[in-house]
Amino acid sequence: MATLEDWANLEGYSQGNMKRKLLAAKEALEGGVNSVFIGDSRQQNPLKTAFSGGGTRLCRSFTEAAV
Repeated sequence: MATLEDWANLEGYSQGNMKRKLLAAKEALEGGVNSVFIGDSRQQNPLKTAFSGGGTRLCRSFTEAAV
């Protein structure tokens, strides 16, 4: 899990299409969404996998992550 405070590190580690996904996630978080999940569409059940911990969760803050 990462927050907006970690953004510089996240951008430094991302490559290719993940940069685009991170930009969209950042815009959503800055727009008021509490958290964003990024999953791998190559998985058999990508949404289920992402929500059960198999993806990346981004939150506005650690306070939002606790909810």
